[in-house]
Amino acid sequence: MSLKFVKGNKAVYFPTLNFEGKVPRSYSFKDLGYTTSLIDSAKKWLKDNRYRCDEQGMVDFGFPVISMRKNRGGIHIAIDESPNVRISTIFYNHIEIPADNIFTRAHEEAHAAVHLGLGKKLAEMIGYANYENLDSEDFCDKAGVYTLGKNGLNVPSSLLVPHKRRLEIVENSMAVAAHNEHL
Repeated sequence: MSLKFVKGNKAVYFPTLNFEGKVPRSYSFKDLGYTTSLIDSAKKWLKDNRYRCDEQGMVDFGFPVISMRKNRGGIHIAIDESPNVRISTIFYNHIEIPADNIFTRAHEEAHAAVHLGLGKKLAEMIGYANYENLDSEDFCDKAGVYTLGKNGLNVPSSLLVPHKRRLEIVENSMAVAAHNEHL
């Protein structure tokens, strides 16, 4: 998507990515910060925004409830109220490992930047000009990896695996651990 920068635009800043862009005034970005529970924060967000705020409401809204129960990572909520009104909200768990924290925050900020029409500019900054050809999760992972590098932090090799495959690996290891627990 391309934005026309006309009178009435405003700057939006993504602190972890250290990235700024201009969006129409009718667009908004909210970073709700760290949470101790992705589920509880999602329910609170639903309630605050007058949606059904129980677990079924979460499913109906499209939250990935099963993965949220693991309480790791972050969430990006993308709302398109009309063609001219977009709202992006993020929140995330505090993770004990600083690199994981930075990666998660940068990943969620990247989702918001793309939703608000800043994907091309972000892609140019991180060196992925053809970002439209990447899966959105993989692009946001690349933004997280870029941010780790800019902060002088080592990039775990696991982050270089495509997002979908990484989730499969985690799911399999959790299944094995659950199975071994019952032995």
